[in-house]
Amino acid sequence: MKKVLCAIAIGIMLALSASAAVPFDFGDGVIYYGFDNQAVSDGGSIGLDGGLVGGNISFVNGLNGGCAVKMDSDSYISIPVEATYSAESMSVIVWFKTDHINGAWNRIISTGVWGEQAAPGILIGIFRDAASSADYVAVGIGADDASKNHWNLIGAPEEEKSYQFDDDKWHCLGYTVGEGSGALYLDGAQIYSFEYSAADCSVETYEETACIGGFLYYNNLNEPYSGTIDEVYFIPRVVDADTMKAYYDAESQGKIIHTVSDSPETDERQTSSEDSTDESEANSTDEITSTLGGESSPLKGDSGTTDNTDIETDVVTDDHQSADDKNTVYIIAAAVAAAIVVAIIVIILMKKKHC
Repeated sequence: MKKVLCAIAIGIMLALSASAAVPFDFGDGVIYYGFDNQAVSDGGSIGLDGGLVGGNISFVNGLNGGCAVKMDSDSYISIPVEATYSAESMSVIVWFKTDHINGAWNRIISTGVWGEQAAPGILIGIFRDAASSADYVAVGIGADDASKNHWNLIGAPEEEKSYQFDDDKWHCLGYTVGEGSGALYLDGAQIYSFEYSAADCSVETYEETACIGGFLYYNNLNEPYSGTIDEVYFIPRVVDADTMKAYYDAESQGKIIHTVSDSPETDERQTSSEDSTDESEANSTDEITSTLGGESSPLKGDSGTTDNTDIETDVVTDDHQSADDKNTVYIIAAAVAAAIVVAIIVIILMKKKHC
């Protein structure tokens, strides 16, 4: 009997984990776009939904069974600009796989206006040297004064081959800033750290647009990214190196299993930049379902453990318990077990669903 109830408890835990909107626990206040419900829905508690802009953009198979967004140089993902500065100290994580790399800037996430007309904000992307075809990771934090921006191009470590991101492989970028210092992570390893003027620079931008897949200048797409994007996190705190590595390992080793779910009834696709601005301001409570396996990875809502002693105390009966009471317990346990089995079968079938 105790084994039956233990199995029931495990089934319930699996069923609950399948409904987790944010698959990795980075703490409260996370803004998350996982695309597994075939929409640009914020899976966190904030509800800052976005939309697709452009004709040649679609949902495709993503990481570990879920969905991702594939775009070309004429399309992008519009998100509310508020999503990109959830706090002055913040971290951004994004997975990408390129189709085509332009001979210069390829902005993956960008806010604000750069160059001579600078604005606060953030920049994450790829820069390709047209002469050498070497790829650099572009990262930066903005300021009102263009001369006070802090941004850099980070090449491969010394004595290693230059980055070549057109390898048809998934890569993960992590970027942290806060209190005058920042760091950049590529595929779970820190590749760059820097200091900036916290008094002059800010992640907050007075621009009205934010873009995944390029750079919007007065609603015109510039320096676009062509490829696939998945698992975008905006985290209102600095994520340390150990947590960044733990997340990368969990995702890359398949411990985070994403499940495709039905898209919302409303059409997320947008056909113009004006529609993008309106759609970005709308909030939604649609959740992205995904599960996280593996005991070593932080799992939201899994801080407690099942106490076998408590289970045994609940089900053990003394010599005076009536036979009717025992039968009632068995019937209830069997019914719950059957329900859990059905739920697990449904989850397995959903995992086989493709975008």
